[in-house]
Amino acid sequence: MADKQLVNIYLMRHGMTMLNTSNSVQGWADSPLTPDGERASEYAGFGLKDVSFDAIYSSDSGRAMQTAQHVMSENTATVNWSLTTEKGLRELCFGSFEGRSNDDLWEVLLAEAAEEEINEMDMPTFVDAMAHHEAQLRPPHANTWPSENYSMFTKRLSQSFYKIGAKALDNDHHNILVVSHGLSIQATLEALTDTPADFNNMAVNNSVTHLQFDGEQFHLARYNDTSYLETGRQTFEES
Repeated sequence: MADKQLVNIYLMRHGMTMLNTSNSVQGWADSPLTPDGERASEYAGFGLKDVSFDAIYSSDSGRAMQTAQHVMSENTATVNWSLTTEKGLRELCFGSFEGRSNDDLWEVLLAEAAEEEINEMDMPTFVDAMAHHEAQLRPPHANTWPSENYSMFTKRLSQSFYKIGAKALDNDHHNILVVSHGLSIQATLEALTDTPADFNNMAVNNSVTHLQFDGEQFHLARYNDTSYLETGRQTFEES
């Protein structure tokens, strides 16, 4: 890896949203950042202000786009930047569970498995179980996108990251900002770096996960890094 050009990917989870605060299922459904979510995104951006980004990406969900814009509003090292949206970076699609209470989703899963089994469920099992039950329970008149299974989910994420990495190498880009989502980050790591997805260690809002791409493989350098966020928070709160 040392002899190859490395692309540094700063993979950030979006800021806190209104649906995050109401215990609602938020996948392809969207909601705006809360005031705290906007401020935290700016804090993280200030912590990253000296990083010159060659490209900035986000999913096409409004919360991810908002986050990227707030982050870059504090960046002083990048000039003439533009945001590229990538549909493949979206969060998992929960189908007809979208926008409903998380409790509704867990109630369905608990009806089929003991609570201790749910607590030990890995992400592929969870996603496939959700997709199975969503398909069974989806109202006949529901005019919505169906839920995704784990294979569909990881395939589109992997394709998006390889496309971003290849474009970076073609253009001699070194630092890339990517704003994505909680489950998407976990699934990306599991698919690209063989890092098991862990429900008990989800990336927090506005944390940065550092990936490096050498043209063939992705390597995890650091996960759930909140140092940029905390640097910005301390600076803003002390001023």
